[in-house]
Amino acid sequence: MRALDARDQGCRFPGCGSRRWVDAHHIHHWASGGRTSLDNLVLLCRHHHRLVHEGGYSVRRTAAGELEFRRPDGRVIPVSPPVPRPCEPSGAIHAGPLLSGTGERMDLAVCVDAVFAATRPRG
Repeated sequence: MRALDARDQGCRFPGCGSRRWVDAHHIHHWASGGRTSLDNLVLLCRHHHRLVHEGGYSVRRTAAGELEFRRPDGRVIPVSPPVPRPCEPSGAIHAGPLLSGTGERMDLAVCVDAVFAATRPRG
C-alpha cells in the first residue's frame, strides 16, 4: 500500500484531487484472476471506487501502460489535472475536547461544527 500511495499520490480518476480515504482498486478484478501487484492496482477515492464498481464506469491500462477511464456509455474520460478539493483540510483536524475518553455519547452537532471550523477557508 505504501508503494501504491507513493506512486499514485491519491485518487487517479481524471480531475480528482482527493488524497484521503482512497482504496486500492484491482484493474483486472482479483476474482477473475487479477494479481495483487502494483501494475494491476490503482488508487481511487471512495466516491470514484464506487462509480467503477457500481456505477458502470471502468478503468483499464492501455498498451502504453497509461490508465484509461471510461464512462458508462463507453466514452473515454479525458486526462485532466487534479482539482483542489475544498472539503479536504490542509492541516490536521484536532478534536480537542471531543475525545474525552470517558465513554459518553458523541455529540454529532459539536463534531460537525468542528469539521466545518477546520475546513473553513482561512484569510
